[in-house]
Amino acid sequence: MASRDTNGVDYKSMLALTSVKFQFKGRSAHGGSAPDAGRSALDAVELMNIGMNYMRGHLPQEARIMYVITKGGEVPNNIPPDAEVWYYIRAPRRFQVDHIWKWMLDVAKGASL
Repeated sequence: MASRDTNGVDYKSMLALTSVKFQFKGRSAHGGSAPDAGRSALDAVELMNIGMNYMRGHLPQEARIMYVITKGGEVPNNIPPDAEVWYYIRAPRRFQVDHIWKWMLDVAKGASL
């Protein structure tokens, strides 16, 4: 068993990583009595996730996009005015992650519309 106070060198390579959170703002309304008065921030998160899922088929084989919705509303009958999604972009090379990041920004812009 290795000691916790040991330093060493390893020849393994690590993946490049970008961690990013996207926050979307909408307009709250009651989903039952005035749904037309609201603008769902959660819808934007879901649209972004759909766009990112479609991107996966066009990424380098070793690249990964992982996400979790960190904020999506309080109760089902209110249109959420705020929503957030957290992504990890991972790939063997930094330039690959940067390329995916730029593409991701376009997806976020489209989802926010």
